[in-house]
Amino acid sequence: MIDKSWMPPCHMDRIVVHWDAGGNEKNGYTASDFDKEFYHVLAEGDGNLVRGFFGIDMNTNENIDNGGGYAPHVYGLNGGSIGVALCAMGGNPPERAPITRAQWEVLPKVLADL
Repeated sequence: MIDKSWMPPCHMDRIVVHWDAGGNEKNGYTASDFDKEFYHVLAEGDGNLVRGFFGIDMNTNENIDNGGGYAPHVYGLNGGSIGVALCAMGGNPPERAPITRAQWEVLPKVLADL
């Protein structure tokens, strides 16, 4: 499921799952460049996986403690955390882009790989 090159050998303590409430202006189901700054793996509305700008290893406690860049997806708990996001729930109201069946189906596979 997840490309092996997205999974560097490093110690991580947890996986935190989010919905991003973002997307681009036309489609709440796609990973925008803004979204990619915060999460390691993003599942678009059709279940397609997109890699964030920061590798998983950037969120090791050691890297963060040394001032390295990282994916800030969860306040105060970024160290040791892998951020996974479902690209959904964006817009006003959030029901404009509810989480899709494809996202629910791909999520356990992503979590199992991680």
